[in-house]
Amino acid sequence: MIREYKDSDFEALHRCFCLLQDYERDFEPLRLPADQMADAYLKNIFEKIERYKGKIFIAVADDVEPEEIAGYISLLGRMEFDSDLNYTAWIAYVTDLIVLPEHRKGGTGQKLIKAAEDYAREQGSSALFLNVLAENKLARTFYEKEGFKEYDLRLRKEL
Repeated sequence: MIREYKDSDFEALHRCFCLLQDYERDFEPLRLPADQMADAYLKNIFEKIERYKGKIFIAVADDVEPEEIAGYISLLGRMEFDSDLNYTAWIAYVTDLIVLPEHRKGGTGQKLIKAAEDYAREQGSSALFLNVLAENKLARTFYEKEGFKEYDLRLRKEL
C-alpha cells in the first residue's frame, strides 16, 4: 500500500534514508556516512518540500502487523525547468527513492513511482526528473524500465 507521509513515520524514514546513503557510498566514497549528514539532509528536504509543493509517499508492507515501512519516495512537485537554457516548463524532481531489500521485486518501486507521477501531474508538472549514480546499475535498470531516459550527464575529474 502507498500512502502519504505522517510525522509518526519520521524514524522509519530516517532509517531508510541512512540505508540508502550508506548503500550509495559503495559507489561514491566521497559521500558522507549517513550518521554524519542524515539529520541535516532530511531537514533540508522537508524545507524544499514546503517550497516546491513536494510530497513524501510511504510504501507499507502488505499484511504485516504492526505496520512496516517498505520504502519511500520524496519529490518536489513543481519546479521551474532550467529556463535559461530550455523552454519554460514546470517539472517535478525525485530527491530520494528507496525500497528496502526484503521488499524488492514485488512492485513496490513501481507503485512509488506511479504515486509520484500522479502527484506531479496534479501539480501541473510536465516531466519527472531524478539523479542516479552512474555506477548504480540496479537503480539505473529499474528507472529505465519505468520509462526514464538519460537527459543530462555530469562528468567529474579528480584533481
